[in-house]
Amino acid sequence: MTDSETKYAIRMILISTSLGGMSYLSFNNGLLLAYFSYLGIPRATILILLALLPLSQFVFMIPFSYLSDIYGKKLIGNFGMVLSIIGFFLMMIAGIFPNYFRTGVVGLGAGIFGTGSALIIGNWFALLHPIIPENVRGRFFGRLRLTWQSIGIAFTLVVIYILEQYPTLGMYQAVMAIITILMALRMIFYQRIPELEKIIPKKESFRKSFMKVLAIPDYLPFCSYCFLLTLFTGACPQIFNLIEKDVLHLSKVEIVFLGNLLIVGALVGFF
Repeated sequence: MTDSETKYAIRMILISTSLGGMSYLSFNNGLLLAYFSYLGIPRATILILLALLPLSQFVFMIPFSYLSDIYGKKLIGNFGMVLSIIGFFLMMIAGIFPNYFRTGVVGLGAGIFGTGSALIIGNWFALLHPIIPENVRGRFFGRLRLTWQSIGIAFTLVVIYILEQYPTLGMYQAVMAIITILMALRMIFYQRIPELEKIIPKKESFRKSFMKVLAIPDYLPFCSYCFLLTLFTGACPQIFNLIEKDVLHLSKVEIVFLGNLLIVGALVGFF
């Protein structure tokens, strides 16, 4: 790729990631928790529903990463984006269903969204690997995270102001509708990211490829570290949100604001 082509691809990557970032942040910044509370879903069930995103990624990411090498990274990624949009849309419209159907609709939507995100994330770094020059790769991913999370923080601040003025279920659904539209727009820019690696027929089975990865020196200890770190801290944002709601009796807008501060703190920490 020429320098101009690389710069164009990087711009598409930044825009695509920023448009889709709000949907992921909503699982940790308290927005979905506040929305689920409006739907009358019990707090223990809310924790389970919010856990469907990482659970779906855990189940589907590795198998679909393998399939990405067979059928193409962008083909699998596009399918994942469609699923993500459908899943978020189902969560958005759950409020129109009778109370006894709402939990099931939200659970279905969260599961579909999580599956779609696994299809996207599973091959994301492999898609970007040949595009980003090695000498700027670290700075690029720092810039990427800074960009999409900063936009997510700014978006959430606007949402907080709107919800403070109009704290209704319909307004929460309108915010989720905007996020769904942004996810759909993301697909336009995702198509403009070039897939440079050619599709090569797999000569090894999934099991053989998987075992070869596990045999990489020091890889399993790293995976163990990530597992333990996530096991003991992964649910903290949702637990904090529930404490704010049920123990401290903060308003839903205040919960979203504190959730946004969590993202701000993480962003500061990344520096």
